[in-house]
Amino acid sequence: MEAGSAIERAHRAYVAAAAVLVVLNVADVGLTRAAIEAGASELNPISRSFIEHGALAYAIKFAVPASVLLIALRRRARARIDVIHVAAIWTIVGIYLMVVFINAVTWAHLR
Repeated sequence: MEAGSAIERAHRAYVAAAAVLVVLNVADVGLTRAAIEAGASELNPISRSFIEHGALAYAIKFAVPASVLLIALRRRARARIDVIHVAAIWTIVGIYLMVVFINAVTWAHLR
């Protein structure tokens, strides 16, 4: 296996995870708001603060994963991404997927 191709595969996997993280973040916000409107309450104090502080807080919440994606898309980042980075970001995606699933179930239950 050629080193360059391993670096490219790791980079593609990282960029894919970062893109999924952006999508999950949008889904999280939408489902959280829908669940709250249906009668749920936000248990996470950080997310509760975002909800209470409106647009600026949501902009910050969206900026973090979008920044991760933009940094990953830069060419110089490609050489620095290794298996540990890929495993870490996919772990975060898995956790976020669980959060989005819980929000969806809560919202569906309260509708």
